[in-house]
Amino acid sequence: MDKIAIIVFMLTLLSCAEKPKEETLSNELNTIKTNLNDYFTALTDLNNFNGVLLAYKNDTLLLEKAYNIYQSPDSSSYVTSNHQFDIHSVSKLMTYYLIEKLKANGEISENQMIEKFYPDFTNGNLITIEMLLEHSSGLPRELLDFKGNEYELTSDEIVEFAKKQPLLFEP
Repeated sequence: MDKIAIIVFMLTLLSCAEKPKEETLSNELNTIKTNLNDYFTALTDLNNFNGVLLAYKNDTLLLEKAYNIYQSPDSSSYVTSNHQFDIHSVSKLMTYYLIEKLKANGEISENQMIEKFYPDFTNGNLITIEMLLEHSSGLPRELLDFKGNEYELTSDEIVEFAKKQPLLFEP
């Protein structure tokens, strides 16, 4: 696994993926898809679920659908399958898991400075992988003085902006 990719993930805490192409489902997978849809539709009808379901069986997309308790797009809880969700702590768990895998393979250490991966990162000689994991690096949570929509930036663009961010406190 590419160490730089893990660092980019930690810095951005964003994930982007292309949507898979539509596939013709087997009878078994079509039944699973129907059952999933029926279940989440029932939950939504009972006012117990509002959100987006993305279900796969191995590499096959079974269902991608938004379920809304309130059908009006003006509702604050209205979502679409293209809705951007803030995953906060889930991304932390994924990051910790990936760092542990790299550590187990001897590819990375939590006490490594990020300048090893990004030599031109401002203050990269002061910030360790562990500090990024523990939010003690001094880097701001959002890009300061950025004008525009952060969701439209690529991971590489976010890293370039992060390299230039002033520290909010000493790492």
